[in-house]
Amino acid sequence: MFIFIFIFLFLQIPVGVCSPLLTRDQLKKRIDMYNANADGTAITLESEGCSFVGSVRVRLNLSRPISVPTDSHMARCHGAPEQYDHCEDTSRARTSFFLPKNTVKALHITSETTAQEVIMLLLNKFKVIDNPQKFALFEKIDENGKSLIRRLGDQECPLFLCLSWGGDNGMKRFLLQENETGQILWENFSNAELTNFLMMLDKEQEDHIAEIRHRYAMKAIRLRDCMKAAKKREKGKA
Repeated sequence: MFIFIFIFLFLQIPVGVCSPLLTRDQLKKRIDMYNANADGTAITLESEGCSFVGSVRVRLNLSRPISVPTDSHMARCHGAPEQYDHCEDTSRARTSFFLPKNTVKALHITSETTAQEVIMLLLNKFKVIDNPQKFALFEKIDENGKSLIRRLGDQECPLFLCLSWGGDNGMKRFLLQENETGQILWENFSNAELTNFLMMLDKEQEDHIAEIRHRYAMKAIRLRDCMKAAKKREKGKA
């Protein structure tokens, strides 16, 4: 029982600047254990104290359009390939587009970097000019075929949380999602943006319909093949 309690306390690393449960030597052992299992996201203990630095990967799972300055690199990247990918509002000098699902961004942070600061770093990386309060950082855990999602508090430290995962990042990850669950305030967009959003949704619907038709067409082919095989077997028996 005593050993179980010790292991439990050793594995539970509270969020904060420095864990009160772990000495520097214990923290170093924990980091070494993490690095042995991590997939390229090593953590390094600072030369003094209990602070450490490392990288975290954040998956951007946004369902609403984001806005960037029209002259930014992101606007040029997303504006060139596909007319439905973006819309440009020259009167407000911004371009809005839907960021591709499951876009992943790696960030180099410290153990003191908060969830709110991680959000700001991500928005700055993508030159997003939307209000940061629209977004929130989440922890997602996939276990036993189920997914659990928890919103991180603004002052939680993602790198501490990442360390508590023990390097097992395959089933655990960070997500950037919309903070609110209410309706999109479409009245905040211009007519040009709204028109292009409709075009985006129409194309998404067309792609979805084409995917369903293809899937059922392949099933129909397999059924016909099975029917032909069954007829051959019946003729062979006769």
